[in-house]
Amino acid sequence: MVDERLKKLARLLVEYSIGAGEGEQVVVSGGVAAEPLIREIYGRLLDVGAVPIPQVQLPGMQEMFFERAKESHYEETPGVTRAIYEGADAFISIMASQNTKALAAVDPGKQRALGKRDKAIQEIVLGKDRWALTLFPTAALAQESEMSLADYEEFVFAAMALNEDDPVAYWKEKAKEQGRLIERLERADEVRIVGPGTDLKLRIGGRKFLNGDGMHNMPCGEIFTGPIEDSAEGEVFFGIPVAVAGREVSGVRLRFEGGKVVESSAEKGEEYLNAMLDADEGSRYLGSSGSGRTTASRGRRRTSSSTRSWGARSTSRSAAPTRRRAARTTRRSTGTLSATCARAASSTPTASP
Repeated sequence: MVDERLKKLARLLVEYSIGAGEGEQVVVSGGVAAEPLIREIYGRLLDVGAVPIPQVQLPGMQEMFFERAKESHYEETPGVTRAIYEGADAFISIMASQNTKALAAVDPGKQRALGKRDKAIQEIVLGKDRWALTLFPTAALAQESEMSLADYEEFVFAAMALNEDDPVAYWKEKAKEQGRLIERLERADEVRIVGPGTDLKLRIGGRKFLNGDGMHNMPCGEIFTGPIEDSAEGEVFFGIPVAVAGREVSGVRLRFEGGKVVESSAEKGEEYLNAMLDADEGSRYLGSSGSGRTTASRGRRRTSSSTRSWGARSTSRSAAPTRRRAARTTRRSTGTLSATCARAASSTPTASP
């Protein structure tokens, strides 16, 4: 028997997040663990007249790629894969890890090389601006969050508002609520984040805030902006472990000067952290600053699909300069490494190896 919440999620993703319509081709990607949700999304796309293009990844394929791929495999995205992404109208990607540490032994350089290879695919998806990234609860993700699978399912589905009679109406109202908060924050010039091991100042004057209202990430419920690139000053500590790119990173400390990470360390996963910070000249600059607005807050660990959670220069640019009344927003750091929802520039659905 199909969980009614999965039917609601499929409708939410298809009709709200990407707004699929008659004749549109939609790539649906995810692991086999997400089969129940993939089926529901597939059926909902057919119901609205869209053309689903499923891309299902088998367990162990990523590990095999990094173990056996030749140098040539890292040079260029396969033409067939690129053609699919160029031809598609929208994308739905489902995270459903069955082993959050599957890539723990992989050379970070190989992961970085694959990311560079497929950067053009990310640009294609971002350019179309019709993509959605979501999460399907698995035993591995529940274990990573130190919860039972049943509790984790309830936690995730509640964050998506799937217990509501009409999740679409909920997220539309959430968008309005966050929009009102954005109006206040866009009058601010500086943000200061204070917490255990954290005292970080950012300048945001003239920057536009974006509304994380579930159109791209589900769950979401966040407002965020790209701070002025050279403005970050101070230190930040992330105390909650995160499973990212198949490995655990925890106890991260970063020190910023002139907007750039000048010192970095991690109690676990430091080699991977530093490899990602050295990925390119922009990776040591803070890409965004956000505030989570979701009501669900349980779980002591976080999972993320992003390989760039700590860096990537913001692609946003300052709005036309205007004189603003001095204002300061101070918020407490929660010590959470991964954001409430993944950043557009780092968690976009991409081609599998």
